[in-house]
Amino acid sequence: MKFKVEDVKPLGIINVENETVFAIDPCYELCQGTELHVKNGNWFALVESGRTGWGVRTWGISIFHSSQFDSIADDNFYFNPKKYWKIVEQLSRVGITGVDSGQSGFFLSSKPCDNNEDFDNLEGWYGSVCRVSSGGAVVPHGAVSCSGFGDGCYDVSVLKNKLAQVVVARIEFINESEWEDEDDWENEEE
Repeated sequence: MKFKVEDVKPLGIINVENETVFAIDPCYELCQGTELHVKNGNWFALVESGRTGWGVRTWGISIFHSSQFDSIADDNFYFNPKKYWKIVEQLSRVGITGVDSGQSGFFLSSKPCDNNEDFDNLEGWYGSVCRVSSGGAVVPHGAVSCSGFGDGCYDVSVLKNKLAQVVVARIEFINESEWEDEDDWENEEE
């Protein structure tokens, strides 16, 4: 069975005002994430999902600066998945994000998790993020998604403009080339 992404879903808009976004597990402090120097303005957040031998999983989460909207929209200004994948193919790996809470995303430097929040408090910021991450969501201070196969290290890739500002960023939770043949995995376990 070949694994493939079946859906790319827009999540909403993030407004960046200080030229910095972090690719990070929301339970970490910012200094533990991959810092991205981005173009200020509105960013569109999207989440990718698809079927694997273990059910539907999240394959990745990405953000696109509004200046890149034409590159992922059709002539009627609707999101176009084919155009999206053409941009994804142009991204360059710049780092990783570690995941220990089964979720990761892109967060502004104003993310409140640096103040030793009680992680068991489901009413706080972290708890609110955990409640919505399974399908991906825009949350206060960023965008988050569950991480496909749980904890681990995941690649962070970007596209930069001529001013060396990041205008597209993506966290890849599942790489299709790594999961092409489910039968090979089942045979290795025997």
